[in-house]
Amino acid sequence: MIMPSVLAMPEPGFTWPGIVMIVAPTPMKTKFPDAGRLLRAKHLPTLSLSLQVTRSQFSDMRRMLESKRLRDFHFTVEEGSDRSWPIHSWGMTARMV
Repeated sequence: MIMPSVLAMPEPGFTWPGIVMIVAPTPMKTKFPDAGRLLRAKHLPTLSLSLQVTRSQFSDMRRMLESKRLRDFHFTVEEGSDRSWPIHSWGMTARMV
């Protein structure tokens, strides 16, 4: 699942155009060292958030996205390189029906 987004930083009023990519696990890859990665594009001022989720989380998010109930993601970024940072944990909010 790939969604356009705006990534807000801790600094007030600072945002980056971005992409959120949510990947469900496959039987071929069963271990993930972190919850995902935040990646900076080489030539564009954009950030990409890649999250590793379970099959049930993926299904729940897809239903919420299709019904326009998904509101936002919150995530904790660990120290990394100048183009890639591991995501330690993440969460999301959704509008209740």
